[in-house]
Amino acid sequence: KMEHEIHSEVAGVIESILCKPNDLVEENTPLIIVAVDADTVTLEKGPISKVAVDLDSYRRKDLDNLLLRKEVLLDSYRPNKVAKRKKRTPSLRTARENIRDLVDDGT
Repeated sequence: KMEHEIHSEVAGVIESILCKPNDLVEENTPLIIVAVDADTVTLEKGPISKVAVDLDSYRRKDLDNLLLRKEVLLDSYRPNKVAKRKKRTPSLRTARENIRDLVDDGT
């Protein structure tokens, strides 16, 4: 299966797509129509946006939800349950404790 990246010389919004998945297209055939963004300057090396965006100041809600879903899986999120298990069967260890002994720190 042949796949090719598509690079644009301008920044903008895709207005329409001129082909469908699995269509055969000839070289230099237009694939999409792009409405050029008015706040963009095109240089030899590509577009430079005039609008500054601070990516650290905003986090999407779905990313927060994902991070929370991952956090609730950790033993540190449920210390009472881990302590209860340790009290009930002290010889058993959590899966994370076993893995921690098998691999190097940071891997």
